[in-house]
Amino acid sequence: MLEFNLTNEKLILFSAKAPQVKHMIDHFLTELKKDSEYVVAVRNYITENRAHLSFHKGDIIRLQYMKGLEAGKQYGCIVRKKVMLLEELKRDTPEFGRCESFFISLCKFL
Repeated sequence: MLEFNLTNEKLILFSAKAPQVKHMIDHFLTELKKDSEYVVAVRNYITENRAHLSFHKGDIIRLQYMKGLEAGKQYGCIVRKKVMLLEELKRDTPEFGRCESFFISLCKFL
């Protein structure tokens, strides 16, 4: 049995080859993450410090290169995707897709 927890649903697949399929998917995801500039939050982190990024479990965070950061710190933003008609959007609003960047500590929070 393979169980996938998707955003809005749970998908369960039954197969005699489930262990092999799971191993293949895990290997694929591990290799994909090595070459990615994106990370997925594994738990919630809410802060009142406006210099730090608040995020929820499952959020996709795009890492951005920045010189001069101390060890273990990264600079990044949460990726939020919405599909809307362009006529309905106003520039520099959250709906427009502005990417607010903050310092995040990967080793502590992700």
